[in-house]
Amino acid sequence: EHLIVAMQQLRVEKGQTFMVGDTGHDIVAGKAAGVKTVGVTYGFEGENIKKYRPDYLLNKINELIEIVT
Repeated sequence: EHLIVAMQQLRVEKGQTFMVGDTGHDIVAGKAAGVKTVGVTYGFEGENIKKYRPDYLLNKINELIEIVT
């Protein structure tokens, strides 16, 4: 719900939104909100984030620019 409220307040569409996270909860929340998900391997769950099947996987935050452009 937090993600949907944030999108409404920022006036952005689902297609413009990415949920970036380091836990399975982040990825599940993004999928439930209908947005693209980005799992980061350097965070809380490390490489285990892969099991949540994010749309994208990052090893460093600066790789995010390649995804959103």
